[in-house]
Amino acid sequence: MAGPSAAKLGAVRTLIESAPDQALRSLANALSAATAGPMSLVRDLVDGERREREFRADVFAPVLPLFLPAADAIEGPRFAPSALRRLWSELKAREALLIDTAAEARLDWDREREPEIVPFNALTQAAAALVRAEPALILGDGGASAAESLASYLDLAPLARQLLRRLPEWLGKATDERIIALKVLFKDATAISVDATPRLLEIVVAHLPEPWLVLRLISVLTDRASDRYLAASELAVFGQRLLAAVDKRVERVRAFDAQTGKAGAMVVAGDVIAACACMAEFEQTIELSRDGPWGAKVIAARKSLAANVESRLRDVESTVAQALPLQNVRISGRMTRPAPKIATGPDAKLVERARGLLVLLEQSRTGAAAGGYGALRKQVTEKVAERLNVYADEVLHLLNAGEAPDEERAQAYVEIAAEFLSYTEGPAAAQIVRRRAAVAGERSQDVA
Repeated sequence: MAGPSAAKLGAVRTLIESAPDQALRSLANALSAATAGPMSLVRDLVDGERREREFRADVFAPVLPLFLPAADAIEGPRFAPSALRRLWSELKAREALLIDTAAEARLDWDREREPEIVPFNALTQAAAALVRAEPALILGDGGASAAESLASYLDLAPLARQLLRRLPEWLGKATDERIIALKVLFKDATAISVDATPRLLEIVVAHLPEPWLVLRLISVLTDRASDRYLAASELAVFGQRLLAAVDKRVERVRAFDAQTGKAGAMVVAGDVIAACACMAEFEQTIELSRDGPWGAKVIAARKSLAANVESRLRDVESTVAQALPLQNVRISGRMTRPAPKIATGPDAKLVERARGLLVLLEQSRTGAAAGGYGALRKQVTEKVAERLNVYADEVLHLLNAGEAPDEERAQAYVEIAAEFLSYTEGPAAAQIVRRRAAVAGERSQDVA
């Protein structure tokens, strides 16, 4: 059978080159078994593209996140992924010797022991020159301003490579040696460009999964300056963005719909934890004033976050009561007591709503002390856990006494109570209830 024509292969190659990384990985997995025929040619194209991207990623590693969507709520400079593809393509065509030298050096590259490769830095410098020389070719209609911005980041790539290699220690304990080394590196950066400090910090932020940690570097570089000083400096943008991101997270907490269940609660809990961590970092690294430009905002954000989280936590007990309802049963004369209402099956919507709030209750534990809602959270957790234990005991008693109107339905309520207990007391408490349920009712009689 004849293989695909050169035109068709060219079209396939174009599609592969423009495919997102995730799509390329999925395609590689799907074609892994193709060892012959036309599809093996496509597999080879995919494998070649993946190797090419890995090479490109190593060369542009310091600035690579600037070509990717921001993973957090923090805004920052970003360039189109297509610009990186065009830049790499032009470098391969114009700087073949540098490309070959870098590829050869990469073969023996020990990523753990060798922090940088000279040919990589030479390629990023060549890339900066190319962007300045032909901005329209690389950025399309991006304009001269965007081209100069990109070129300026590429100028700093060699220093950024050094900075990122030592970033974990600089984010750790600020020893005298580390402080001096960090300041020397940033001084070297300002020799390249007068505005290098914020640009180098932008590169750091783009690499950080917790972007507020950049405040530690800012604190070291400015000898723990006050918020008034920083808010009027060239570094003001970092504090402004971080505080704006906290406000966005607080708003998402306020707008949280418990009906989104566990998935929605996990997202919002992540917002709570991140907002708390960010505010704590401000307080630990920056000299804040209560009425200062950043200090006042941190105080206001913490109050707003605590109020919104507490508003959600106050709904937990009543929502759990709706998902696991009680009814009054007569015990003697006019005397009644509350007992599980299991004549009908669980309401899926009410259960999902309770699950969402309970997951938020559990997951928000991490930021409770810093967020100012710790006391209420503890109180709610204890009350709900007590109620769930009593509820599970009551249903299990009905099962063992043969008084449950429907054993399967009763077991469903016990399972819900066990799951809810896992959010308030942990997996061990839930496992105890499940073990008791496994031998309750007719099953325990059968075993006997």
